[in-house]
Amino acid sequence: MDASFAESFNHGLYAEKYIYVDDDIIVVDKPANIQTAPGFISKECLATTVADLFAINRTDHMIAHRLDYATSGVLLFARNRHALRDLHKQFKYRKIFKSYRAVVSGLLPTFEGSINLPVGRDADRGAPFCSVDPSSKDSRASWTDWHVLKYGRRNTLVQLRPITGRYVYC
Repeated sequence: MDASFAESFNHGLYAEKYIYVDDDIIVVDKPANIQTAPGFISKECLATTVADLFAINRTDHMIAHRLDYATSGVLLFARNRHALRDLHKQFKYRKIFKSYRAVVSGLLPTFEGSINLPVGRDADRGAPFCSVDPSSKDSRASWTDWHVLKYGRRNTLVQLRPITGRYVYC
């Protein structure tokens, strides 16, 4: 692992904002560049921070979904098993879903489209990193719909909605 990455890893931890809390759920605004859940590089993460703050015994009983390390956004955590089961069902049956905004370098030639490429473990960087890899037997389907929100001079703002999610631990 590159030294500058290791030094900055989880640098934004404790900078999260709590948007909503009740007896069943905790809604957190996750900064970029922190782990959602305990991982390969560090056990310290947003889930353990939230668990400590709200006296939740097991992080595996609270993580309803994840956001990638570099991604900022809203996360839902469950405060009990019933709430976790209910959140998982809502994601599964598309009652709630993820949506992202990204700035893409260049001007996209079409207004909307889909990205349908297999994702697997990154051969060069190793776990937990992923990359597009159609040749790997471990790759899984990954499908995301997108549409243009705004064109700039040299870039495009797009809205992305993952359809399949990434059901592989990369």
